[in-house]
Amino acid sequence: MIINHNLSAMYAHRQFKLDTFYTQKNIEKLSSGMRINRAGDDPAGLAVSEKMRAQIRGLNQASRNAQDGVSMIQTAEGWLQETNNILLRMRELAVQVANGTYTFEDRKQVEQEIKQLVDEIDRIASHAEFNTMKLLRGGFRREPYDEKFARGFAKVDFRQYDKATVHQYADPPIRPIGDPDPVPDPSQHKLVREFGIPDDDKGGVYFHVGANTDQREKFFIEDMSAYALGLAKGPVTVDSEKRELLVSYTTQDGANNAIAQIDSAIYIVSRQRADLGAYQNRLETTIRGVDIAAENLQSAESQIRDVDMAKEMVDFVKNQILSQSAASMLAQANLRPQVVLRILG
Repeated sequence: MIINHNLSAMYAHRQFKLDTFYTQKNIEKLSSGMRINRAGDDPAGLAVSEKMRAQIRGLNQASRNAQDGVSMIQTAEGWLQETNNILLRMRELAVQVANGTYTFEDRKQVEQEIKQLVDEIDRIASHAEFNTMKLLRGGFRREPYDEKFARGFAKVDFRQYDKATVHQYADPPIRPIGDPDPVPDPSQHKLVREFGIPDDDKGGVYFHVGANTDQREKFFIEDMSAYALGLAKGPVTVDSEKRELLVSYTTQDGANNAIAQIDSAIYIVSRQRADLGAYQNRLETTIRGVDIAAENLQSAESQIRDVDMAKEMVDFVKNQILSQSAASMLAQANLRPQVVLRILG
């Protein structure tokens, strides 16, 4: 029997430290609900989990971005609805004064109302804002852009380059929409050569609807001012009385030509509204998809990072019992050397 080295006590002490350490680990996990509280708990799992967390937070923000985009589109479309209503009223007036039962003075009065309606179209284009950004003044249009180009070719979808039919419009009056001037090769048209084909990589507005780089979609909102719609000769001025309409409503022929002109403007506005509606539907689908992706990725991250409370409680109880047992055995091991005193006594 030896007393210099109490091996039983040393063993019990070492085991007691281990059991206490494991118990503390159990308490950490049960308190936080996390299986990984520090990198040492699972280095590989932590790395994967952090990447997943970045994706999850990015997807959640992308969903909010898409919802903000829907709000922006709804705002623009709401303003354009009023523009559409004004154009319908203008067309109604044009049809009215195209009749031969009205005098010059009658048509002059109608033209005054038309001018006010044209000014209101410009007011809407100037006042339509989202987060202080002008929506209908061409800030999100396709580029390259030129005022003459926009007025003369707004109806042509140049993205269909090989199928495009170029409508050549001279200065007032604008040729009716039903009287196209087809060009077999649009690239040879003088105005196309001068102003170019709109490039979808330029202009527009990006909605970032993904968690990673370049996961974004571009949308376009064209200039919806009266000048861009082909209703007035020049841009808006301070004095609306000096504003010149593109055609005169004071003659029967002028009012007749105005019907086709307004039809052209209605077409442009309606097409833009249809585009906005398609953008909105697409973004709403994007929101649903992004939300599902974030939910599924969150479930995967939970499997790596979160603790199984029931299993951890079983380990905690086991380690707690072992710790208490080791403390008791350490006390017993410290009593054993005292037997030597009896021998010596």
